[in-house]
Amino acid sequence: MPNVPTPIPAELTKIRDDLAAVLAQDKAQEEFDVDTWLQEWLRLPQPALGGVPPMELLVTPGGVERVVRILGSLMSSSYQ
Repeated sequence: MPNVPTPIPAELTKIRDDLAAVLAQDKAQEEFDVDTWLQEWLRLPQPALGGVPPMELLVTPGGVERVVRILGSLMSSSYQ
């Protein structure tokens, strides 16, 4: 079964747009597909989320907050 893109949750749209804007300024990254990367990241288990795929957390407000916080940390290079 082919991977069907999952709609990006509204709460993540700003982070997705911010990431796309940053990458658009870097000619070396012009081939980078933000949407594909985000779709994959949302489906894969993430160590920062206890090995849980982010999509599983997007069903509650607290889960959405955790996912947004982790993505924001990744973008600002403050993830530890």
